[in-house]
Amino acid sequence: MDQHITRNRGGVDVEFGGSYTEPVGANGTIELEYEFRNRKNDSDKLNFDLGSNREEVLDTSLSNVFDSEYRTHEAELGYQYKVENLSLQVELEYQRADLINNQTFPQVSKLNRNFNSLLPTLRMNYQINESSNLEFNYFTWTREPGIGQLQEVVDNTNPIQLRVGNPNLNQEYNNRMRVRFRNRNAEKESSFFVGMDASIVSNSITNTTFIADETFMVNDQIVLEKGGQLIKPQNVDGNWNARTFINFGLPIKKLKSNFNAWTGVGYRQLPGIINDQETFTRSNDFSLGLNLSSNISDKIDFNISTRSNYSLVKNSLRPELNNNFFRHTSQINFKGILWKGITLRTDVSHQYFGGLADGIDPSYMLINGSIGKKVLKDDRGEISVRVYDLLKQNTNVNRDITEIYIQDSERMVLQRYFMVTFTYNLRHFSTGTSAEDYKIESGNNENRNDRREN
Repeated sequence: MDQHITRNRGGVDVEFGGSYTEPVGANGTIELEYEFRNRKNDSDKLNFDLGSNREEVLDTSLSNVFDSEYRTHEAELGYQYKVENLSLQVELEYQRADLINNQTFPQVSKLNRNFNSLLPTLRMNYQINESSNLEFNYFTWTREPGIGQLQEVVDNTNPIQLRVGNPNLNQEYNNRMRVRFRNRNAEKESSFFVGMDASIVSNSITNTTFIADETFMVNDQIVLEKGGQLIKPQNVDGNWNARTFINFGLPIKKLKSNFNAWTGVGYRQLPGIINDQETFTRSNDFSLGLNLSSNISDKIDFNISTRSNYSLVKNSLRPELNNNFFRHTSQINFKGILWKGITLRTDVSHQYFGGLADGIDPSYMLINGSIGKKVLKDDRGEISVRVYDLLKQNTNVNRDITEIYIQDSERMVLQRYFMVTFTYNLRHFSTGTSAEDYKIESGNNENRNDRREN
């Protein structure tokens, strides 16, 4: 293929609203709120075939001029109740949404969609005692499809994996619940934190994939060869996830540092459709982290952390995509003012990836550092020399998991280089007002009042 493709996108977003609150009883407040929002986006894609003399011929089967408008009216009734140890907020919102799709080229078409939604919200914070509290939140919201998902034009930049939009998409409806318990022991200066987070998405916008068993005509001019894929967004149910997490922290006085340990377990289910068959990609994630941060002085600061994550992924329709994946990251950060304004900064991180495809380096170490000198009055300026990626190992490794493939990618990034910098602090913050300063200022105020009376 020899093509020249231009794509221009733009948009305007207008929003305004107002609210009114009124006390109800000694501890309650009622609130009325209204909000209007109008988002308009346009997308023009023109695909030109280039001939032998480089002349451009517009391909109407791959070109499209399209705009979409999403307009919402939201009316909300809320009630807040607050006493000494309990704060409660309940809201119910009615949303009317209009989705207006207009195509002006290559054919003229118009499609209007209307959505009516009830969106409840609940927030609760209960102070159990001076050191413990329980928090519960439940939110709902909608999300409209993007213009790229709505625009019904074929993208053939990858000839064996064509993509096309779907103007018949509905908006998503999101539910999220979060529970958290916190406890802090003032005597031991320790803290404990545990929580759970879960969400469910109705009408989730996900990809449906058609894999051609034989040559297939997408339209009158576009052909999908055998083995090729046609990907199109569609609303599907079954998208949900849940996660629990625990954090414990305490000071280590001998090291003048704070120690934190945390762990979490998560589960996620992503739906998809392949050749009209429903499929689910289910993943279990297990994570563990440790952190030691300094509290020595204002001239020495360090942080040591390590984090591990293990994922088990299973595909209900294509078991050959089942896989396990491990990722481990360790990091050391040090900052210090050593002697007569000489500064030293060092960042060392190591990453390891287990379960990657052959040919991708599973680990690398990144070392950054600088040495500098404080200059000018009050040490407001600093001249330093910094090196990035001392060992020339920096890389960008990523894993993408979908319902039809697992992709490991390694991208080239900028490696070792040096930089000379000058930094100047524009602001200088004082240490605050002391008790003696307050007494002096109070005495000055009394003297001024005496002079006024005289």
